[in-house]
Amino acid sequence: MSEERTPPVTGETPSGDHCCKISRVGDAYGISGLDTELRRRREGADATLHDLVGFINTRLTTAALADGSVDTGADPATVYAALVGDSEISATRQGNIRETLAARLDLERLQTDFVSHETVRKHLKEHLGIDTSRGGFESVEELREALETHQRQYRDAVEGALQRATTKALINGTEFRVYQTRVECVDCSRTHRLTELIKNGGCECHSNS
Repeated sequence: MSEERTPPVTGETPSGDHCCKISRVGDAYGISGLDTELRRRREGADATLHDLVGFINTRLTTAALADGSVDTGADPATVYAALVGDSEISATRQGNIRETLAARLDLERLQTDFVSHETVRKHLKEHLGIDTSRGGFESVEELREALETHQRQYRDAVEGALQRATTKALINGTEFRVYQTRVECVDCSRTHRLTELIKNGGCECHSNS
């Protein structure tokens, strides 16, 4: 295994020589041609920011699995989905994948190296000169992507804090998971999962208004 290539395997931090996180993790994981592929997918295939986040993070996961010689019985895209808590993958399956990975990889490091919606937006705009204003919050897809990013960041922060608390014996337990955020409509007091709210176009109490 190459200590310079895979921080999740070695526990090392990607070099801070680059000002952009995508460039740093790309070099650290030995992934070449990221900028070319991002441009092709965005301009040539009309990929959304959500698509590009998934593409980059799946590439990071692929590199980590290869250098760690980890076989989870699942493809890298599924492994990545499990690590970010994709609701399409059962909690049991997510737990099994995480357990297998934890024996060989530094999962906290890998998840820290994952890029976010805003990181990709900034990279496209500031480093590749690609306009990212299309869609924005005028698009339901872009709104969904932004909310998913915020929700994932919140979940990772809370789970990380709880993990540190258990390690220091501040609270009892071994591992905690934060599940999907629910929001309440102040007009009718119904609660909704964020994904359901966006999918349904808002709260039912306004559907006939």
